[in-house]
Amino acid sequence: MIDIKRIIFFFSLIILVGCTSQTPSGIDYNFKQGVNELQLSTVKNAPPSKIFENSEFPFLIELHNKAAYDLIDGELSIIGLDKKYFYLSPPKENFALMEGRSLQNPVGDKIFIEFQGQANELFEGAERYTDRYVVQAKYSSTMEFVDSICIDPDVYDVFESGCKMRDRKSYRGQGSPLGINQLEQILTPGTSPFIELRLQLRNMGKGELGTVTFTDAKLGANEISCQFKGTVGKTITFDKKRPPVLICKHQLLRNVGSYTTTLLLGFSFDYKIEEIKTLNIFS
Repeated sequence: MIDIKRIIFFFSLIILVGCTSQTPSGIDYNFKQGVNELQLSTVKNAPPSKIFENSEFPFLIELHNKAAYDLIDGELSIIGLDKKYFYLSPPKENFALMEGRSLQNPVGDKIFIEFQGQANELFEGAERYTDRYVVQAKYSSTMEFVDSICIDPDVYDVFESGCKMRDRKSYRGQGSPLGINQLEQILTPGTSPFIELRLQLRNMGKGELGTVTFTDAKLGANEISCQFKGTVGKTITFDKKRPPVLICKHQLLRNVGSYTTTLLLGFSFDYKIEEIKTLNIFS
C-alpha cells in the first residue's frame, strides 16, 4: 500500500531544498567576511527627477545594512541644499538600531526615512536650477576578528610534528567597513617564551572612520594584553594616512609542543558615509 504521507513529505523536501539552494547555507556560510557596510539610496520618484517651482515633493531615503553587525545611534542628514530654492523638513532624522546580516536575518535590516521637500520660486527669467546635496549617515558599530592560529613555543625543535607557525597571514575583511587585513606573529623563544601578534587595521569601506576602540581579546580561553602601536589607551582616532596597528602580547608555557588555538578580537567604531545627489527645479 502506498504511504501518502511519505510521498507528500518527500516532495515537500525537494521543494524546500530547491527554494533554499540560491541563498547562503545557514550551516556553512560566514557573514563575517569580505567588506560590507550601510548602503544609502534615494527611492525612485521620491524625489522626482523633475520638480516644479513653488511645489511640495516627497523625499525618501532607503538605508540597507549589509554589514554583519548591528548599527546603533544612527543619524541621517541631508546637507548642502541652497535654502533659497529648497527646504526640507526635518533636516535630519535619527535611527536607533539596524540589525546586521546573520543566519536569522541573512539580508540585513532595511528602513526608509522620509523628509518633506518644498521647492521655492526660481529667480526671474530662469527656466531651471540644479543643486547638489549630500546624503550623510553617521552611526556606531562593532567588528569581530576570529581566526585559528598555530602557536609553537619552540620553533627550533626540528622533531616537532605538530602545526607550523606562519609569520604572516592576510585577510579580506570581516564583514564590516573596519577590517583587519594582516596578522604578523613574532615569537620570542627562551626560558620565558612569549608571542607578539601585530594586526593591521584598515578602512575597507567607502566612508570615513572616526574613533576606533579595542574592546576585548582572547587567545584560546586566555585574555591577552593589547594596545595600539604608539599609544597607551584602547581608543584611537583613525588616520587613513597612517592606519593603526594593534599589538597583542602573551606569555607562553615552556616545554609545550605546538598547538592550534583561536584568536578573538573585538572592536567598536564610529563611521560616516555619504552619497552625492542632485535636485532640479523647473519653471
